[in-house]
Amino acid sequence: MANYNFDTTLNTLSFEIYIDSIAKYGYFEHKDLGDDCGGGLWFDDDFKLKDYDGVGVLPKQVKEILIKLGHINAQDADNF
Repeated sequence: MANYNFDTTLNTLSFEIYIDSIAKYGYFEHKDLGDDCGGGLWFDDDFKLKDYDGVGVLPKQVKEILIKLGHINAQDADNF
């Protein structure tokens, strides 16, 4: 199992997002539902989101903060 050093923590009203910038991996969890509404985040070399798991559609609050920080291009947001 990989060891991660989550060096970035993002908070929205309902979600917490943790990112390891070296591993280009992160995860998100709902503040009340935990990992029942959470999943993993994988980033490419340009630190753009390339994949996620755990939910069928990336939650709106997670998507919005990743767009705001440049991890998702706004024009590609419907793909997530």
